[in-house]
Formats: sequence, C-alpha cells, structure tokens
Amino acid sequence: MRKYYEELTGNETKEPIFVDSKKFYGEGYEDSERRYPDLTKIQRLTGWSAKYNLRDTFKNTVLNAINYF
Repeated sequence: MRKYYEELTGNETKEPIFVDSKKFYGEGYEDSERRYPDLTKIQRLTGWSAKYNLRDTFKNTVLNAINYF
C-alpha cells in the first residue's frame, strides 16, 4: 500500500506507515495471523457483498484525508 499511497499523494514516505504490533502495543500483545477477513461465508449465507475493494477504499480514505487537511 505504501507505493499506492505515494502514487496518490506524489510524496515518497520517509517514515514507515505500518508499525510492528509489538513495538506499538508492547510485549504480550498477540496479533492476528490474517488481517483480511474471508467474506465468502457471509456472502453465501446472506447474499451480501462489499461495494468497494480494498484498493478503492484505501484510495478514498487517503484522498478524503488530503482534502480534509
């Protein structure tokens, strides 16, 4: 996502966007093994599906933040 962020903003990031969970939360924190949920079951059971993919969601979030600030 860093490269995509740089493409959207025209800025090369100097600081890491993502920080290791142990560094952020401290020792004893247990991180999840999978960050992207599998939506297959909810789609099968309810017919629901997401309107936006991850890339579009990230793009909209970054552009909204840029416009806000």
